[in-house]
Amino acid sequence: EDMFGYEIKPVCGIHDTIPWLKVSLDGWNEERKVIAEIKAPNKEDHLLALSKKIPEKYLPQCDHQLLVSGANVLHYISYSNYFPKEQQFAIVAYLPCKEALDILLDAETEFWSWITKGSMPKDA
Repeated sequence: EDMFGYEIKPVCGIHDTIPWLKVSLDGWNEERKVIAEIKAPNKEDHLLALSKKIPEKYLPQCDHQLLVSGANVLHYISYSNYFPKEQQFAIVAYLPCKEALDILLDAETEFWSWITKGSMPKDA
């Protein structure tokens, strides 16, 4: 909150029109439609964040949060005390990409259909 100048609170949420699509956010500002995703990762992942990149393994989580919340931006916040004080925090802005969110929604919808049917397809 001090870094951004506005309040960010942890919340759980549900998609506006898809009740099974849910999310737990480390931080959310409703007025600005901003997410904060906070990590205390390994050194390599923190170095990526310092270079303004989000580790690939976290991108599906970030996209899911953007999809469910309808946020304008997600701030990936990396913290590591293995680095000098001026490098302990890294913030990477991540914007929603409609194409990526559409692909994710299709995949999550298919997965949810497997859940509701109680079985996965034989070729999965």
